[in-house]
Amino acid sequence: MTLAPSKNDILAAEYNGEVAHITAASPAGPRYNIAMSAKERSGIDNSIFLCSNCATLIDKNNGMDYPVEKLKLWKTKHEAWVKKNLNKRADKVGEISNMNNNNRGIIAKNVYINSILPSSVDSVKFHDSGMFTAMEKICTEEKLMLILNLLKDRAECRIDDWDLFESLSSFFDKSSNSYINEDLETSKNFLHKSLQVLIGFMLGNFDMHPYDQSVDNYKTKLKPEYVYSSSLLDVTPEQRKKYQELSDSMLLLIDDLVMKYQIFRKTIKSVLHL
Repeated sequence: MTLAPSKNDILAAEYNGEVAHITAASPAGPRYNIAMSAKERSGIDNSIFLCSNCATLIDKNNGMDYPVEKLKLWKTKHEAWVKKNLNKRADKVGEISNMNNNNRGIIAKNVYINSILPSSVDSVKFHDSGMFTAMEKICTEEKLMLILNLLKDRAECRIDDWDLFESLSSFFDKSSNSYINEDLETSKNFLHKSLQVLIGFMLGNFDMHPYDQSVDNYKTKLKPEYVYSSSLLDVTPEQRKKYQELSDSMLLLIDDLVMKYQIFRKTIKSVLHL
């Protein structure tokens, strides 16, 4: 710990962090490596951030008690810990103890994130299970398939179902963080992208404000200029071709979304052992 609030001034802080060299910058310094260039010695790979006590301690006895390998291991382990716990909230700190008589710094042996103890709850699985439950409240698998089948069969979508698409996309936008399982996050991102592409297609080619409908049966559908019937004599060959192209494109987008959704569901079952 290298930063703490001041005991006497609530607007001030106590800071005792230092950037130290792993191998010395000068020939007389501890752990000096003659094979390194000046640029390498001053680079971030040759630096380690420590409290002021440890920065002094590692150079005692010309650094013989703290070789390069040990310092690099410290750095690697701490950077991995920071990446794992970045943007998480530490509600409960575990056992804290003095390191030794030569070092007056302290180290937290265990930090439990969000008050979920690793011995009792897998926090990643806990988060992913909650995310899945929240997604199901927005749209179940059965509901989504009904909407997509209607879209395929009639090239139309109830406005409430359109709102559901947008709600699901918004949920995916907000559900990413450092808790989520990596495989689940990957499959969710593929699904989200596929959903966004379909939404973009509909925004560009559907009439989102058809005024000739009753409020209780409001639907969005392919724009009037794209819709044709074989009985309509005034439909041009170009309109027929355009409609068919759009219809084929939409079917491909829907099939892709269904596939990505099935992969996502399969990943959920694998991760959560459902």
